Amino acid sequence: MADAFSASMSLFPTEEKKSDNSPDHTGTIEISEAEIGNLVEYLQKADREKNWKDELVVKIRVAAWNSVAKGSGKAYLSGRVSPPMVAAATSDDLGF
Repeated sequence: MADAFSASMSLFPTEEKKSDNSPDHTGTIEISEAEIGNLVEYLQKADREKNWKDELVVKIRVAAWNSVAKGSGKAYLSGRVSPPMVAAATSDDLGF
C-alpha cells in the first residue's frame, strides 16, 4: 500500500442559497506541501474498487466533527481526509 497521507478540511453552511440546487455547505480541503507526494503515491498505488455506478474508484476517508469558529462563533464542520481505515484481523479471521 502507498504511504499514508493526511489533509484537513472545513465545511461551512451556505449563508444564502441562490437556488434549490445550491449546496448546503461549501469549504476546502487543505493538503500541506509536505503531504502532496504521499497523496499522489496513494492515488497511484491504492486498490481500486467499483462504486455504485460500476466505475473503478480510489476511496478516501473523510471524518468530520462539529466545530465553532473562534472569531465569528459560527458553526461549521472540521475534519480530516486520509486513506480508509483497515479493520484489524480478529482471531476468527485467522482461523483460531
